[in-house]
Amino acid sequence: GLGVLACVALVATQLPAPAGHEGLRPVSRWAQGSGGQDMQRLAAQPSCAVIGCGVSFDPVRPCQCNPPCKRFGSCCSDYDDQCVAPPLCKDLGCKGLDATKSCQCDPECKVHDTCCADALDVCQATGKWPPAGAQRPSPPSPEELKEMEHPATNCGKLKKGEKVEVRDAALTSWLQGVVTGLNPVKVTPDGWGFGYAWRALRRHGVICHTDPEQMTAKNTSHAPDQPGCLCLFDIDRTLTCEQGHAEKCAGTQKLEGVYDLAFGGGTLVLSAASVALKNNQTFCSKCLRGVISQGAASGAFSDMRSEILKVLGGVQWTLSDVWSNPAPNVTSLLVCGAPDTKKQDTARQMVDWLNKEKAAAIRDEDVYFFDDNILNAPPFNGTGFNAHQVSCASRWVKGTGLGLCGATADEIVRKRGIGKCA
Repeated sequence: GLGVLACVALVATQLPAPAGHEGLRPVSRWAQGSGGQDMQRLAAQPSCAVIGCGVSFDPVRPCQCNPPCKRFGSCCSDYDDQCVAPPLCKDLGCKGLDATKSCQCDPECKVHDTCCADALDVCQATGKWPPAGAQRPSPPSPEELKEMEHPATNCGKLKKGEKVEVRDAALTSWLQGVVTGLNPVKVTPDGWGFGYAWRALRRHGVICHTDPEQMTAKNTSHAPDQPGCLCLFDIDRTLTCEQGHAEKCAGTQKLEGVYDLAFGGGTLVLSAASVALKNNQTFCSKCLRGVISQGAASGAFSDMRSEILKVLGGVQWTLSDVWSNPAPNVTSLLVCGAPDTKKQDTARQMVDWLNKEKAAAIRDEDVYFFDDNILNAPPFNGTGFNAHQVSCASRWVKGTGLGLCGATADEIVRKRGIGKCA
């Protein structure tokens, strides 16, 4: 039982940590393979308290106790407690909630008593937390969402050129705009080049719904004032490069002070394709854009999510700044938590959302998806969408399923069909 493991951990002779693991717990002699009896005990009771920390990968063991185990999901259950030093805000940054950490560096940690040891000194005393009472962008509250989904008031007959405010579940705030289309009503937010339908309008300060007579579409063909294509991207190793490899991966951009939690964590590095997207150097500069990620992009309110939104061109090109769950509950073009091999289901719901909710006219053949993972392009076969594997020249381990440097600009191409790395 646990008592046996604890006792074993106390009596095991300890050795110094190997080079590069000085911050980890020491390694026991058992981890050095001192005898068959010890190895049998390790197999029967896998635990970092017994195995030790920082030891090399051993395929015989059912779980591992070295840093790469985080990438492969093969860590022993006590890896964090035994081998990982408590996180500090000086390393994590003063960001939003990160459920993967044992303590937090966001202002709400004071309320929940979950602050890291240096949170007050590093975050509060230095002014990195917003002042008390400051508002953070957030999804609509349940009350707001209910009112926007089913406004009780009819807006009345709208006219082109009329000024209104618009919002739906994909946005954190109301946008001011001008009515630019009728049947269905389309509003172009200030500074945008295109008009779309919106779940809720606010006219003279009152939330209202479009008059039914002006909701019926008279023309379902592609509207010339809207983009006619959609570019969708995975995030980890597609829009990003592996942390710590910026110098080895041409065209990438390291963003100091922005943390990327994926695959063990580190400073965010944008892939060469992301840099090209930011500079409007791909065909996607003329398309709507979104992400379908299995990862969480470092979680709600993270700086990483803000940077990814910038890569995509901002709200004008994503129609969203609220992150959504994957299919069957897609409510924006920013999706995290989408399982590998199932991303085509989320892409389908995105297209349906655009065409039904936003009065867009995106055809299946004009949807392009890009992902480094070898598993994710093939399931798009038969959907009518286009999907291509990227980061082909740089793989995390040659021949494996994951990219390393991320997508390059020349991989973001307007090519029909399903493509995989050679």
